[in-house]
Amino acid sequence: MRTRQKVRTVSEYFRERAYCDFCKEEIKSEYGYCENEVEIQGKFGDVFPEGDHRETLYLDCCPDCFTRKVKPALEALGATWHRETDRSYSNTTSTPKPLGPELPDAMWVSDFPTGNES
Repeated sequence: MRTRQKVRTVSEYFRERAYCDFCKEEIKSEYGYCENEVEIQGKFGDVFPEGDHRETLYLDCCPDCFTRKVKPALEALGATWHRETDRSYSNTTSTPKPLGPELPDAMWVSDFPTGNES
């Protein structure tokens, strides 16, 4: 036997939003393919083969507050910045061009001496 019954449903979903801990504004993508992302976190504790047992401390920060507040504060404490660029579009294994004296390039794994150089 087949029956037909009209059923009214209510769908629920969760939408996760992040708000900057400094300016309290929602952190949104700017546009299209531009995706600025700020990660400020520290992980403390033990890591075993069975799992990660570290406590994570983090801040949610928009790119504007990072540039205007966090970066200058860390520089005032003596922080030195390292810049890394996406090399996925590169078909060469050479080191990227220097990005300026204030932000030196990160060393890539292929750039480290292996001890087998002649």
